[in-house]
Amino acid sequence: MQLLASCDDLLWEAALDYATKMGDWRGGWAGSAAIATWAETGPERAVAWASAHPPENKDEGNYYLSSAIGSIAKTDLAAASRLALTMERSDARGRAMDTLL
Repeated sequence: MQLLASCDDLLWEAALDYATKMGDWRGGWAGSAAIATWAETGPERAVAWASAHPPENKDEGNYYLSSAIGSIAKTDLAAASRLALTMERSDARGRAMDTLL
């Protein structure tokens, strides 16, 4: 099972690498969709990836993390809430909080 999880992680990381290299709104949407889906099956790994890829614009915030929080909230609202509270004040944090309400 560990090997399967590792292969799954590699596929998601490759998808996110491709999305982030697009460099425009399509990459942002694709990356957010990929991280949200990954968070459904591997929330810890998805959050680790999102946290390791901070945004260039601090005011916008980490939309990858916000997308992961939205998926996590479907199964563990308390964990998603704790994670959202760790985010810096930003548009992405506001989106995460809206998702939790």
